[in-house]
Amino acid sequence: MKNKKILGLMLAGMMLANVVPQVSLASNDYNVKRIQGMHRYETAASIADSAFTTSDRAVLVSGNNFADALTAGNLADHAPIFLAEKADMMQRTINTMRSLDVKEVVIIGGEKSVPKSVEERLKRENFKVIRIAGRNRYETSTKLAKQLKAKNKDNVVLANGEKFADALSAAPYAVQKKQTLVLTDGKTLPKDVKAQDVKAIIGGEKSVNIKGLDKVQRISGKDRYETSLEVLKHMNKTQSAVIADGRDYPDALAAAPYAVKKNTGILLSDDTAIDNIKEYVDSQNISDITLIGGEKSITKYQEQKFTKTSTEQKPEEKPEDKPQKPEQPSEPEQPSKPEEKPEENPNELLDVDSPELSAKEKELIKLVNDYREQHGKKRLKVSKSLMKVARTHINDLNMNFDMNNPPVDARGIKGNMHSWSDKGNWTPVIYTDDHKYDKLTKIKPKEIANYNQTGYEVAVNGFMITPQRALEKWKNSPGHNDTILSQNKWSDPTPEEEENGFTGLSNMGVAINGNYACIWFTNNNNGIVDPMGYYEFN
Repeated sequence: MKNKKILGLMLAGMMLANVVPQVSLASNDYNVKRIQGMHRYETAASIADSAFTTSDRAVLVSGNNFADALTAGNLADHAPIFLAEKADMMQRTINTMRSLDVKEVVIIGGEKSVPKSVEERLKRENFKVIRIAGRNRYETSTKLAKQLKAKNKDNVVLANGEKFADALSAAPYAVQKKQTLVLTDGKTLPKDVKAQDVKAIIGGEKSVNIKGLDKVQRISGKDRYETSLEVLKHMNKTQSAVIADGRDYPDALAAAPYAVKKNTGILLSDDTAIDNIKEYVDSQNISDITLIGGEKSITKYQEQKFTKTSTEQKPEEKPEDKPQKPEQPSEPEQPSKPEEKPEENPNELLDVDSPELSAKEKELIKLVNDYREQHGKKRLKVSKSLMKVARTHINDLNMNFDMNNPPVDARGIKGNMHSWSDKGNWTPVIYTDDHKYDKLTKIKPKEIANYNQTGYEVAVNGFMITPQRALEKWKNSPGHNDTILSQNKWSDPTPEEEENGFTGLSNMGVAINGNYACIWFTNNNNGIVDPMGYYEFN
């Protein structure tokens, strides 16, 4: 009971982040999504989890000072961008990095931007850490450019480094054009950058006015908001718009990799700019809209431009820029909790014997079977025994498994999510990547539900994991994908094997709650069927 209460409090706190809730469709058929967290650091982690299923590398920049951070947008094509906070407050960031299988963290900026204590914390967590830093923002920018020069040789995009707005718009553009964003003070070329290297300037002449660059393409508007629109117009045609607060840098910077994945740019917005954005979105038939940050960043008034045609709130006035001590617009008000059925409330453990399937369970089952059917595979029956096994394991993971401190076997090898604790009526298992103890996992259908078939599991974790996100992660893992699609070593039996009683994967049970989801599979070999029966839904 104590553990259950702790779990409920823990998950209740995480629910407040309200990651990636879907917003209702408007009459114009916009598909509107908001990615947010309790503050800018959680928002960045949520963006990373939305943009990537796995990533060997992550980028870490200051969450309070844009000077060095802006250059990180150059890495948006292959790594999520996280914001650094105090070393003892980084657990959400570290958890997300682990869920993405990050191995190397690239810190952009010196120790005044990202403290040494943060670097040491990451090393203690067994991440490889690389720091790219110069004496100032411009030297940091050119150092990173040198690192990328082999890939984007002699292709530079210039933006002013004294203010953040134009550089935020420039990053996805530079990545798409296979160019490198370099910051300038607006009056002189950065060190080691030649005039002939510069292919584009983002921002007006008040931002960048350097002799010898008169003939270089310049993309600009009358203000930061129009400039971001003009930049998008110079990018490839897209069906997506990513809208971020133009009054501060953290949300837009962290969203750069997400925008790159969506084949689009970053549209900077405030309540006075949203009408121009909507006009352009409509003119291009863009239907996929992502809002970055909570309602202090992208207000309800702006959201309603894509979801409602009336009851609009009065626009907020735009604050003055304060580059080195920015406002904190990315810390959202507590969002309203999305409606869900009682059985889907992650504050409670799953009822392992429930005769009903929850909405999330049905959604995951349908996604998996639809995916199988698309690849010419039969739909799997939903086994009541396997549902009990799956729900039991998800409860055990939420109650007793710590991703940051996993159990260790007698050999000193860490266990993974297929492990089972010693807190239940089953044989405990510390399941390691070498599959040494897989027999103790395969017997769980027999132990828990008296179902005498060998069980096989795929499992996944992620912050408040959704059915769509779970399947996406499995699809991007070759081994898990093979299991779900009954292919390669999981292939359906040959006619001869069928004559000998082999069926291949025939049944499944799923569970999803909190930060974990899993699917259990069995065969119907030798005519052994589920003694508890099957759900009609599949």
